[in-house]
Amino acid sequence: MKQLAIYLDKETSALLEKRAKQNFRSMSKEAQFLIAKGLEADREVTAK
Repeated sequence: MKQLAIYLDKETSALLEKRAKQNFRSMSKEAQFLIAKGLEADREVTAK
């Protein structure tokens, strides 16, 4: 049962990631730029 839960979790993650990428592509260039900037800032904070 635990293996099934792990499998489903991976499948769900993959689907969510795919949907997020599709949503990202359909956004305006401005929105994409702002999100990328936000992710970059997150990485810098996490690295410190």
